[in-house]
Amino acid sequence: MTEEQVTKAVMEWLVRNGWEVLDYDFPGGGTGRRFRFADAAGRRDKNAGAFCPDVVAWRDGLFLLSEDKAVDTLSDYGKQARVKQDPTLPEQLAAAYPGKPFRGIRVAVAFSAPFHHRNAAEEIGLDAVLTVSPDNSVSLAFASAAFPRGAA
Repeated sequence: MTEEQVTKAVMEWLVRNGWEVLDYDFPGGGTGRRFRFADAAGRRDKNAGAFCPDVVAWRDGLFLLSEDKAVDTLSDYGKQARVKQDPTLPEQLAAAYPGKPFRGIRVAVAFSAPFHHRNAAEEIGLDAVLTVSPDNSVSLAFASAAFPRGAA
């Protein structure tokens, strides 16, 4: 299963569960919305310190930023933890999506099944881990207490 297939399945799952997909970026597409980490201030390279979530979704004031991969990799867990802790991200999201009330940020990783790093997901502070099966069905493999469940 490719990263693009994972992203498409995740977007469909999010919509079915009451999320509004605001932006998405397929591998190599360069079409998604870019954000900058606070510690990138003053760097001259336009991509230095930038990140582009594979999916940005919104529901009831919560912004979900998902990093999607073909396989379960720990490096993406750490990146999402950094995203969640960035102090400038709420302001960036408000500017990027005016009219969408802000209550908080949730971060997720998604990949084709199986899921191997449950303890790491919890320790790092991910809000959700989504797995995609070969038939494109999506499962919520891990969810923190802060992650909304069910359709809105």
